[in-house]
Order: sequence, then C-alpha cells, then structure tokens
Amino acid sequence: MDDKTIQQSVQVRIPDSIASGVYANVVNINASQNEVVMDFILHIPNQPNAILSSRVIVSRGTAQELSDLLEALLRVVKKAEKEEKK
Repeated sequence: MDDKTIQQSVQVRIPDSIASGVYANVVNINASQNEVVMDFILHIPNQPNAILSSRVIVSRGTAQELSDLLEALLRVVKKAEKEEKK
C-alpha cells in the first residue's frame, strides 16, 4: 500500500425529518467489543422523565475518529478562549 490518498466525493442526502436536528443535554455511552452506542437524551429540569432524542451506533473505529475530532475541536476552542482573554 502506498502513501497516496484517494479522495472520493460522496453526496449526503439529508431527509427533512433530520435536517433540523435534535437537542440533547445528556449523553449516555455504552460499548461492546465491536460497537459504541451513544444515546442522546433530553432531560427537562423539574420533569420526572427524560426523552431519548437520538441513538447513534458506530463501530469502535468510528468512535475513535469522533473522539479525536472532538479533542481537536476542544483544543481550538480553548485556544480561542485564551486569545479572547488577552
């Protein structure tokens, strides 16, 4: 395998029912040997029940990629916050 990267363009169709997104203020993550299950939950204060907004199931590899991306994003945000304080 050589070091050349092949880029492929993929068009993603976003159904109207998903385009507006969902809000969650709690996430519960469980993992098996092969998959990671992320439950995004809406918990309204002073309400006895919470609502599952979305369940996302990914491979462990995809979960690692997501973790790396989130860590990079947090570094950028923290750097920007430090710059704002100057």
